[in-house]
Amino acid sequence: GGKVSDEFVEKINALLESDAFTETVQRIGRKGFQLVRSASQHQGERLALAILAHQIAQFLVEAEFSYLHQCANTTSCVLYFYDTTKNHRRQWCSAATCGNRYKVAEFRRRQARLCPGKK
Repeated sequence: GGKVSDEFVEKINALLESDAFTETVQRIGRKGFQLVRSASQHQGERLALAILAHQIAQFLVEAEFSYLHQCANTTSCVLYFYDTTKNHRRQWCSAATCGNRYKVAEFRRRQARLCPGKK
């Protein structure tokens, strides 16, 4: 909660006000948030933006910010993920893509050290 600017919260609230139901984020103390809901009506692009704003607001209210991580594959991946693993030590956005790429690259580095002239 402490790293989220008031300006960002105001922008989210402005989008939430254009949703089929209006929600606003209110601070609780220094680090917490709560979501307050009432009704309104809109459609189309404004509704789509408001739905995204709702998801962001829900994240602000319910999520543990320390579980939000950048993928360890910083050379070719720009994604962030919410770590729901038991020990919260997940490294990659996807073990099947970025995790596999990392493991293959490490394997090739080890092979190059063991057999320097071989490709």
